Amino acid sequence: MTQANAEFDRAEQDAPSQTALQAEAFDRYMASSISTAPPNTMLTMLYDALCDDLRTSEKAFDTNDIKGVNDSLVHAQQIIIALRDSLRLDLWDGAKGLASLYDFLLNELIAANVHKDRERARACSAMIAQLAEAWRQAARAGDGAGQGAIPEHRARAAQLSSDNEPPCANSADQRRSVINEMA
Repeated sequence: MTQANAEFDRAEQDAPSQTALQAEAFDRYMASSISTAPPNTMLTMLYDALCDDLRTSEKAFDTNDIKGVNDSLVHAQQIIIALRDSLRLDLWDGAKGLASLYDFLLNELIAANVHKDRERARACSAMIAQLAEAWRQAARAGDGAGQGAIPEHRARAAQLSSDNEPPCANSADQRRSVINEMA
């Protein structure tokens, strides 16, 4: 092998693959889409990602993939934190109730992860699916900020946060009861 051929082979190995270039371009596109998205679109994107994480954790539970369960639940927790931290508590009376609900969901997802409690994760998933649909409806209704457009959602969030006990205490029956009320 000549030196020129060896250098060509080395350069070819070091060059990024077409797939890597496409993935990098897609990542740049997604970052740009996210950073320029209007608030209501950003909110629905966060809920979509949250629901995806919870579906992924369910699949990981199915295959006893402990790392997969952990990774998806940790990412779901990060999204809940972002949702809670983005709330503007001064815009509507129910915001504090929604913040409390986010805190509850965060604590439940942490406990589900620590104890690998599939039922707890499912209960959170059911509540989050209800919230996600409410915010999607708000976004479709044209609420530009996506803040507080669903009165029944605000009322339910306020009810959940004002109860003396957490909305889905530790028993599975209590969690199912709240989920059935929300459905």
